[in-house]
Amino acid sequence: MRLIFIVCAILSSPLFLSQVGINTPSPDPSAALDIVAKASDKGLLIPRVPLQNITDTSTVPNPAVSLLVYNTTTNTGITKGYYYWDGSKWLRFNDSSKIFYGNSDPTIPTTNSTGDIFINNSTGTLFVYNGSNWISQMSGTEILSVKIIAADGQTEFPTPWSISTSNTKVYRNGVNIDFQVLSSFNIKLETGVSCYANDEIKIYKFL
Repeated sequence: MRLIFIVCAILSSPLFLSQVGINTPSPDPSAALDIVAKASDKGLLIPRVPLQNITDTSTVPNPAVSLLVYNTTTNTGITKGYYYWDGSKWLRFNDSSKIFYGNSDPTIPTTNSTGDIFINNSTGTLFVYNGSNWISQMSGTEILSVKIIAADGQTEFPTPWSISTSNTKVYRNGVNIDFQVLSSFNIKLETGVSCYANDEIKIYKFL
């Protein structure tokens, strides 16, 4: 009997090493898990959790790197949406404040978000999407940028060039945020926003 069990275990072992398919007998070879909906009106529901901040390891203890959740609460430095764990903090999937390039002036696709930026490679003209239209801001071919890794609680950041609110964009972990100009070479993040350790701040100046 023991011999039969061992033989069965050996013969069945490839099944445990292959891909898993739900509603499909032929899961994609590149996927560990391939889910096919039985109907075209169904989706995948990601676990929903109330994260308290981007370094919260109490709500989800010992999160694995790349763990995906949907946050249901709004707290300091965190809003509702999809987040993944990068090993030290929760990072939000973001669909806003993107930078696009092209060889003709932009049209108005429905997928754009307020704050998106478009640069015409042919003319150097820069456009910003205001929520309903692309607004031409200025012409130029250069973008100055700086990336700063923030300290815990940091709200003010130096810039290597003189700035103004009209030609500067600030991003925290990929999300466009407001800021105050403290001086020609210093900014402060919008009221109520402070950084956690290792947050990524990017400052762009358009010439």
